[in-house]
Amino acid sequence: MDDKHGKERHKPDDITFLGVLSACSYSGFVDEGRHYFKTMIETWGIEPKIEHYGCMIDFSDVVTVRKRMLDTKTKKRPGRSTIQIEEKIHEFAAGDRSRESAGVIYDVLDQVTREARVQGYMPYFEYVVVNIENEDEYNFMVEDS
Repeated sequence: MDDKHGKERHKPDDITFLGVLSACSYSGFVDEGRHYFKTMIETWGIEPKIEHYGCMIDFSDVVTVRKRMLDTKTKKRPGRSTIQIEEKIHEFAAGDRSRESAGVIYDVLDQVTREARVQGYMPYFEYVVVNIENEDEYNFMVEDS
């Protein structure tokens, strides 16, 4: 964004800051993330979007909220994804098997998940507040992440 002498090199955009804020968030650099969030607004005049605000949630806040949700029996909405195939947008919710093609979709997801595990990938469960005790619970968490 700028060099050691304060000279502008490249003007960042909202996507650049989303990457920076995500990296800070996932690495636990909350204070640095707040600094860049403020810089994004005040220095570069970029209006934050919902994705930017999402990166500003401190992971300890997430644990507190999830525990409170469990205590009050509040349910989190399932994770959702959208894809575009040709001209049509398809939306999927984690665990939703009501679509006609759900069997094929989840077979492919299972194959991809198995291969990812063989390659050493483990889903990011650091702030999961429940105990994962069996393969079905593990699969649900993978589908929701």
